[in-house]
Amino acid sequence: MHKKLAIVIISSFLLCGGTNVQAAPSFFAAVPATDWSYAAVNELIRTGNIKEYQETIPEGRVMSRLEMAMIVSKAQKNMSAFSEVDQNIILKLNAEYLYDLKKLEVLEKIDKLEESKATEKQSSALEVKSAEKKPSPVNISGYVRNRVDYEKIGDKASNSHSSNIYSYIKIENKINDNWTVGLVNESYQWLKTATGLDSTIQPGNSTDLYFRGPFLHTEATFGKFNLFTNGGFIADSKVSGMKMEWGDKLKYNFTIGHLENAEDLQGAKNYYPSTGGAPSYQAFTVNYPIAPKSNIAAEVHRMTYGGKTKNFFELGYNTPIAENVKFVGLWGKGDSTVDDTGSSGYVTTLQFREIHPMKAGSWDTYVKYFHLPRNSNIDTTYSWWNGKRGPRIGVDYVIDKNFTVGAMYDFQTPLDGSEKVRAARLEMYLFF
Repeated sequence: MHKKLAIVIISSFLLCGGTNVQAAPSFFAAVPATDWSYAAVNELIRTGNIKEYQETIPEGRVMSRLEMAMIVSKAQKNMSAFSEVDQNIILKLNAEYLYDLKKLEVLEKIDKLEESKATEKQSSALEVKSAEKKPSPVNISGYVRNRVDYEKIGDKASNSHSSNIYSYIKIENKINDNWTVGLVNESYQWLKTATGLDSTIQPGNSTDLYFRGPFLHTEATFGKFNLFTNGGFIADSKVSGMKMEWGDKLKYNFTIGHLENAEDLQGAKNYYPSTGGAPSYQAFTVNYPIAPKSNIAAEVHRMTYGGKTKNFFELGYNTPIAENVKFVGLWGKGDSTVDDTGSSGYVTTLQFREIHPMKAGSWDTYVKYFHLPRNSNIDTTYSWWNGKRGPRIGVDYVIDKNFTVGAMYDFQTPLDGSEKVRAARLEMYLFF
């Protein structure tokens, strides 16, 4: 009641009785979607220094001046954590929302006063209510993907194509204030055909269980979980074991355990004889945001199988280079000897615009260049390009909310000098 009365008094004063502030916008007025404040506030959120706001404001969302003032207020309270450039942004926002910040300050004082006057009976009621509170609902998310691939090798009249359906379903639930249990199910069903050959359907399914929570001052995950290194360059697989993540601006990750069975790993089955079992695996990664939209990463990976140990190193960098234009560079090196086509590889990407699955009509287009010797990775997500080099062109488009389509075309040149390959892919995603 005190807060409502304060809002009425503040609003009345600014509208009727205050000098020099009669033109101040309403506390609840909408900030136009095209206003500069959205971009400025998002820049501050991306630094990670506003702990109460970890996600940027979605494009197109309209906020009130009150909501903007709340974000600016949090940034001001952690001013020393920001760079000089970001501090200037905060000062500019402070000038824009000065009166809103003053109103917010009054409301915060009233909040503290009401909290201090809370009776023992009210506290007891809150404790009972908290004890009777039902557990958080189960959170279910994921997607379904349909992919159609086409390949033509050299000048041969024959070609091959395949179509597959893949589903990824993640179920998570908090078992207490600190720990979360998760279950991930992945299902494959694909149809592969080639000229003159019969079609065969090969299904696949896996279910992973993990627990996540605080451990030794880190956020730890125990169980079986997806391994997707920076851009998927070194590995796109699964680990049974543990990973620990820590750090604020400078983020660290340590993973230890066993990879999928070697027969299921594209890289491992190339390196070692198929003797069964799962390769042991360790990795240490570091990520650092050198600017609000720029990031560098360094990784070290170690895999042991069949009495042999292989090491892999990766560096990654991504940054905007112009409005709506982004560059991503990945470089990796391994000490394995699958063939003699080299041990260092790289993938570069130049992307224009960016899709947002929640926003129908958004789109992007890109050009990539691959140079991927088999020795440079364990089980790269770019399996089509392992042992090859060349460019890829592609485009993505959001047909409707959570419904995206993408198309790409590859000009592949094998590093061993064998016949060139032309490949195309069409894929559709449905998110939920």
